[in-house]
Amino acid sequence: MSKVAFISDIHGNIEALDAVLDDLTIKGVDRIICLGDIASYNADQDRCMERIHESHIDWIAGNHDLMAAGILSPLSCSESAFYSATKSRKSLKPKWRDIIQSLPLMITNDLFCAFHATPENITEYLTREKRLFRTIEIIKTQKLPNIAFFGHTHQSLVTTLQDGRLVKFTEDYITLDAEAISLVNVGTVGEQRGEDKSANYTIFDTGTLEIFNHKVPYNHAISLRKSIDNKFRLDQNSKISVIINKFRQKFLFIRHRFFPRNIDDPSLPGIIKRSSNEVSRSII
Repeated sequence: MSKVAFISDIHGNIEALDAVLDDLTIKGVDRIICLGDIASYNADQDRCMERIHESHIDWIAGNHDLMAAGILSPLSCSESAFYSATKSRKSLKPKWRDIIQSLPLMITNDLFCAFHATPENITEYLTREKRLFRTIEIIKTQKLPNIAFFGHTHQSLVTTLQDGRLVKFTEDYITLDAEAISLVNVGTVGEQRGEDKSANYTIFDTGTLEIFNHKVPYNHAISLRKSIDNKFRLDQNSKISVIINKFRQKFLFIRHRFFPRNIDDPSLPGIIKRSSNEVSRSII
């Protein structure tokens, strides 16, 4: 029996990451797994990657990590994400590009599997019912463990398949059924989209199958100001920046329409073909 912490979507927010790691030190866990997206949005992506690396935390590649390393195009991003991904790629230190290219896209063991977005595509949002059922079917056909952890949507949520229907839980505590397929979204450490700016993460007790969702306060105002000052975040008050960003993104869309490139393929097999990333890595 052990306790595994899952963190995800740090997005360069060192204030939030340090708050979460301090909280985990107090609570005590046996392992920490990062489900990707350390890059983009906030100003300290390199420091966050260093913190993850020096702490010996398992790290799964996220779509923003791959975009920062030049393995994935930001073509399908929103305007704000496109702006941040472009800045992230330009400023990322070379050593992290090499490390990101060797990261797994999924990790598995006998009890659970973990990935960034879905087990077949690194940019899809696992929120719609059709995609949830599709992921459950993949888990069945690929004979993956019944319990799956993921991030990407920045929302803490547990979805289980019970009697052929999807049941969703938003509580901070839940005990999973070992026989049911459960999809556990662990939320976001560093890029909150709602009014609550707390960093959040999940602890999984492998013996009791209990899920604990935790929220940790941090100084969100500092990280936000740093992200704008260092031009990691599009300043909506700057009309020139907004116009230039829109033009650049539209240019890429037009180029892709006439000259499609492999780098625009976000499927896991497509990523494997153009990098050293593993589809899956088993852990003990």
